[in-house]
Amino acid sequence: MTLLLEFKEKCKQIYANYGYAILPVLKFILAIGIFYGINTTLNFSEIANNIYIILIMALICCVLPLGITVFCGIGLIVLQCYSVGIEVAGFAVVLIILLMIFYMRFTPDDAIVLLLTPLAFILKIPCVIPVGYGLVKKPASALSTACGVIVYYFIMLIQQKASVLQAISNEEISKSLQIMIDNMLNNSDLLVNMVGFVAVMLTVYLIRRLSVDYAWQISIFTGSVMYIIIWVLASLFMDVECSYPQLILGTIVSVIVIEIFAFFRYGVDYSRTEYHQFEDDDYYYYVKAVPKAKITEKNVTVKKIHTKEPEVVVEEVKVYKKKEKSGSAAGSSTGSGVAQNTIAYTPISKKTPKSEEGKHITKTVEQDMKEGTAKLAEKPADVEDVDFRKKLEESLKNL
Repeated sequence: MTLLLEFKEKCKQIYANYGYAILPVLKFILAIGIFYGINTTLNFSEIANNIYIILIMALICCVLPLGITVFCGIGLIVLQCYSVGIEVAGFAVVLIILLMIFYMRFTPDDAIVLLLTPLAFILKIPCVIPVGYGLVKKPASALSTACGVIVYYFIMLIQQKASVLQAISNEEISKSLQIMIDNMLNNSDLLVNMVGFVAVMLTVYLIRRLSVDYAWQISIFTGSVMYIIIWVLASLFMDVECSYPQLILGTIVSVIVIEIFAFFRYGVDYSRTEYHQFEDDDYYYYVKAVPKAKITEKNVTVKKIHTKEPEVVVEEVKVYKKKEKSGSAAGSSTGSGVAQNTIAYTPISKKTPKSEEGKHITKTVEQDMKEGTAKLAEKPADVEDVDFRKKLEESLKNL
């Protein structure tokens, strides 16, 4: 579980940093999937099946709101119906406008469900729509899902009755309309799916709002089982064909998809549930707080240890002559001044970088030696020049 939480946090961080690029890509993939599903089911128009037109429309949809994707998808449906007959295209336009007027009054943000529902049916995972919408939407969205079911079964009607509708002449338009209306009203599969979608969505919505642990998981499981039971009962007591393996397998795949969505969208940690109580002058408040499951990132602090810079000690050498007077001594009649060399050492400390330690030391020693030699050559102001030869001759004369 820890690995999944780490993966979730990394995905959220990546989306936070690069969401401006990821969102258009996701919208492009969604548009391609919707357009491909429509053209696969209604394969009548060569213009609508042109891959370049599909790509251009998907590129436009990826940078515009989702409403444009809905508009382009409806345009493809109408264009495919027009290849069957002008009366079919007209019926499609009227039907879609009526549906949009019916549900946009209550849930104007659910326009995309008109195309997501047919796509889910084509992928054989219809249960993902009512369960998923029940987790994140309000009860009014049940009307939107029902309208999506109507759009799907209208597409399937055109696919199945295309040859019959094309054979009808333009003078018998009323006959074409009668065929489409009768098949829509007398379609038992359509009725079962509409009732099933509304019932499942409302059930999921009511359960996930309960103040119980694992409410989302319970609602997902209950809604999925309820969808299977509705279809089993319909196949037993109504004239409805149902493939049980396909129904069960599609529901299982739907549950997996919804659980992945719930993990990223919801994902709470019930082990850290907190209960709080508040009151004011009129009410008592009992609050149950369930924190979202998160993993704390390890803060690794890297401490850099720098070694102390070496201290180089160089002795400054000063050599100079100092004049001293010698007192009366044995064997000498007069005092004579003798020059002595005095050497003074003064330590000097310097800090050098470690990288240039050896180079700097050599340079400093050579420089100080040159300075010492230069100072030896200089004559101090208070020291007189001594002529040792003259002093020696004077000493010999005294002897």
